[in-house]
Amino acid sequence: METDNSSGSAMGGTAWYGLGVVAVVLVLAGAWSYFGGGAGGPASVGNAGTQMSLKDLLAQGGSQKCAFSSVTDSFESSGTVYVADGQMRGDFTSVAGGQPVMSHMVVTDNTSYVWTDNYQQGMMMSFDAMTAGQESGQNAVDPNALADYSCEPWAADAGIFVLPDGIYFLDIDSITGTEDDFVE
Repeated sequence: METDNSSGSAMGGTAWYGLGVVAVVLVLAGAWSYFGGGAGGPASVGNAGTQMSLKDLLAQGGSQKCAFSSVTDSFESSGTVYVADGQMRGDFTSVAGGQPVMSHMVVTDNTSYVWTDNYQQGMMMSFDAMTAGQESGQNAVDPNALADYSCEPWAADAGIFVLPDGIYFLDIDSITGTEDDFVE
């Protein structure tokens, strides 16, 4: 993980679009925390092709690997989410406005890290801050919205939760009206 204390003005409009799409993933991570993500206990398996909410999925706890898909009139997303030992990783393919975006999220130590392919910038945010946004209704994702999940037990691999090299993460928690908030 790398830091950059340079101004965000170096990022073009396309980068901001990509980060905007990634913000949706951050909201999902916030919902994960808000609804008890990482809770121990065995996973309930047998969800092949089951319509359930993110809230339902995350309440299962344990170590599991879940594939999902969600389609609305303007947004399409699919991917795989891995949950184990209070950590989560999601690898997503989203299409908004006809543009595909590959994004990734790692949640570890009460912090969510989100980045997309094609950009060296990502975002990080504590779950406490996300939970505050969820409680005040500021987040755009409904954790009770249904999506198609297919889950199975997963023998946890700690390596999947390791952050990538060469990505600069913008610390959303530290933003106080300045643009000099990239951290390594």
